[in-house]
Amino acid sequence: MTAPADEAAKLFEEAQGFPLRDKTRTSLLAAAARAADAAENAAFGYRIRLDLVESAFDCGEISRGLTAFAWCLACHDRTPEVGPLSRLHWRYKWVLEWATELVEVSRAQLLGLLDDAEARFKRQGVGAGVMAKLRADMYAALGAPEESLRFHEIWKTTSRDSLSDCRACELNAEIFRLIEIGRPQEGLSKTEELIAKRMSCLEVPALTYAEVLPVLHAEGRAEQAEQYHRAGYAQLKRLADKRVSSLMGHFLHLAVTGQTGRGLRILRASLAAAAGHPAAYTRLRYLVGAGVLLERISRSQDTLKIAWPAAFGGDDQVRARPLREVLASLEAASTTLAAAFDERNGNDHVSRRVRHWAGFRQCAAALKVPENA
Repeated sequence: MTAPADEAAKLFEEAQGFPLRDKTRTSLLAAAARAADAAENAAFGYRIRLDLVESAFDCGEISRGLTAFAWCLACHDRTPEVGPLSRLHWRYKWVLEWATELVEVSRAQLLGLLDDAEARFKRQGVGAGVMAKLRADMYAALGAPEESLRFHEIWKTTSRDSLSDCRACELNAEIFRLIEIGRPQEGLSKTEELIAKRMSCLEVPALTYAEVLPVLHAEGRAEQAEQYHRAGYAQLKRLADKRVSSLMGHFLHLAVTGQTGRGLRILRASLAAAAGHPAAYTRLRYLVGAGVLLERISRSQDTLKIAWPAAFGGDDQVRARPLREVLASLEAASTTLAAAFDERNGNDHVSRRVRHWAGFRQCAAALKVPENA
């Protein structure tokens, strides 16, 4: 029988053979961490979990990443000699970026995480700018635009340091924030700047294209929206399960322009990943976009053969379903999620956003694209 220490080393080495976005890598690292715990080797368990946090966030297994990060933070607090605190800094940023999407994390807990991260960063003399940015993003998500703008201005006048995001990610975050707080035209202007300057990274401009598609349609710029959809979806596919929430913008676009065949293919390919995503806000955005697309499809047909997930009120069985039933279960699921976020946030910000997105059901087709496009 293999000793736990040897098993941990074997699994850790095996995991290195898989790319970060591969869930097999994440599973192997989780198993390696358990083996290290069985061997009572905290230092190796810490090293393994540092990799696990990165891998889990990169492939969309947010809950697993959060659990591993909490373990690392507690381990470092008990025994700082396991490694430099700076190894956790970037990972703490990922935690804060995803935490608002988890409806089970209370408003008080979210603000407490910000305070804890800021105290840790300050002890190392870094992070003033990124903390202002993170607070601006979090307050925008919580439906507090005045607070968001206050920290936005602090961020814009604070020097960059080793914790600052790349320029593309920073501009993308600014675009998201402007749209979230009700200044979409400014968001479009920043988007055009980002594209004109060819700014990019692993996720940008894929996420940017998706976020501004509804804004372009609201502005009557359907032809530009089609260009952004074609460019953006090709890039978004590479991000796999992690960013399925960004499909919302593409679903809205395809519904408005009547490209229901293409939209349905994308929905079938992504539905299981969206239903299983641990972040409730990701599921909510996906549901809203899927609802607009399916409502458009229901104008020309009554049933749809699809495996509707149990997580969204279905039974996971592939069968012909009345579209009115699918839409009813979808509406119920999205309404429940939006209400839960509103209760968490203490306002109706998320419900208002959902109503805005759902309003695209009423948009007439503005761009003539063949149905089989």
